[in-house]
Parts: sequence; C-alpha cells; structure tokens
Amino acid sequence: VAGERSERLNAYQPDISIESVINKNQCVYFHCPATRFSKSVAIAIIEMFAVQARHRQLSGGSEHEYYSLLFDDWGKFVHDGFGTFMARARSANMPAAFSFQSIAQIKEVSHVFTEQMDDLAATKIFLRVQGESTIDYALRLFGQHEITDVSASRSSNHDSSNVSARYESRLEARQLKELDTGQCYITTQQSQGMKTRNPYWLAQFPLPDVTGWKDVELPDIQKNTSNEGLNFWAKYFNPSSDINVNELKKKHDEVLEAEAETNKKILANSGWGA
Repeated sequence: VAGERSERLNAYQPDISIESVINKNQCVYFHCPATRFSKSVAIAIIEMFAVQARHRQLSGGSEHEYYSLLFDDWGKFVHDGFGTFMARARSANMPAAFSFQSIAQIKEVSHVFTEQMDDLAATKIFLRVQGESTIDYALRLFGQHEITDVSASRSSNHDSSNVSARYESRLEARQLKELDTGQCYITTQQSQGMKTRNPYWLAQFPLPDVTGWKDVELPDIQKNTSNEGLNFWAKYFNPSSDINVNELKKKHDEVLEAEAETNKKILANSGWGA
C-alpha cells in the first residue's frame, strides 16, 4: 500500500506459514499491485497453496475442513499451472472463488481460462451489469425457459385448438442493468435426489455500516529502516530460517514418496500388480 499510512499497513518482513494458516483456519489477505515482482510473489503464493492442497488430497481430500480461497482481480497473476491448482484445490475442499468486473477481464486471461471458469464454477453471482457483452454472457448462463400457449376458437360449424411452445430468456437485460446497490442475481446447481436443478435467485447483500470510519485509530508508525524492500525471498534462501529451500525440497520429496506409496497400494488392491 502506498501513501501516508503505508508504514502502518505494510508488512516489510512478512513471515507467513501457509500450512499453519490453513490448519488453524485463519484468514490471510494478500494485496499485490500489478508489477512484475508482484506476479512472481503471486505465483509463489499459489504454488504454496497448491502444495498444501496436495497434502490434503493424500490425507483425505474432501474430508478436510472447508477452506475457501477468494481471488479478486487476479487475472494478471494467472500462470500456466493455475488450472491444475484450481482442480487440486477443489478436490481438497479448498474451492476457489473469483471476482471480475466484466467478461472482457476473464477473456483477457485466456480463452482456455474462460472455458474453465464455465466448467469449474457452478455458482455465478452477477451484480449490476452495464456492458452488452457481459450482459449477453450472463443471459446465456441463466438459460431459457419454455412457455406453452394454448388457444381455441369456435364457430357455428367449426371448432379448432392450437398448442404452441417457445423459449425465452429467464432474465432480461434491463433486469441486470437496474439492480440496486447490493442486489444480485445468483445462478447455481442444486442436487435433489438423482436430479440436478438449475435455480436462480434475486438476492440482497447486507451493506456494512461504515459510519465513524474516520474515528478508527491506526497503529503507531513503524519505520522500515532496512531499506531492502519486502525481503520476501530472504527467509527461503537463509539456512538459519525456519523455512528455506532445503526444507521446501524435503517436503516436496515427502509428498512424492507418499504419492508413490499410495499408487502402489492402489495397484496392489486392483490385482494388476506393480
């Protein structure tokens, strides 16, 4: 964060253990401005979460406690391994939720990522929309419903009846443009026995009370005297650190060994042998 309050908000010597954060069900907030260095940091963060998701996969997967991940305007930080990470996190009960301002932002990442979002995100939430392309995208996702018309006519020597069916969008563009502050349309998938339904709702998010925000006291300023930036990488290359490259490599090797052992058991139980 830049500006007069940056010294009170920024962590210049961050020391966060992703494994500990997940195990304790804690919340952690990463704010990354769009710079090349931030992208390197963002990729490192995602890969750390991916390692923990892999651990959870090998030790029960969806049986673990629910831990959600929210990515707001993360498109510029999506890297080649992001699709694998999303699938792995979902199976480890760490589902990813994304927030974008328009369909153009999703397409800017890649065409493949746009298709993955359609397939992997069962629930879509639309706040007030203005752009025509985003409205068209929303209307397609909400789908259509069938309308049946029955008409009859009668005369002195002839009776007739007619049945016709047509499809119309479940929502209109005007409805998406005229949503109030905090209102949204939600479409999702819902299982009812052996059937899967696709309901949608008009919902209202409660607005937070921000009165008196200027009266909130911030911590005292702590000057950064090191003048060395964030030092994000220092602890990973420092042999005296609790977490360093050798530790990460050791954990990686342990994951691979556990995975190999699991595969052996699966093959043995299947009767195919090694």
